[in-house]
Amino acid sequence: MPKMKTKSSAKKRFRVRPGGTVKRGQAFK
Repeated sequence: MPKMKTKSSAKKRFRVRPGGTVKRGQAFK
């Protein structure tokens, strides 16, 4: 469940590009 929460946060933070898969990886960094 924590992963989903982080995903939501990262998505809100990185809502610059629709396909932010790589960006999400950077966000987790």
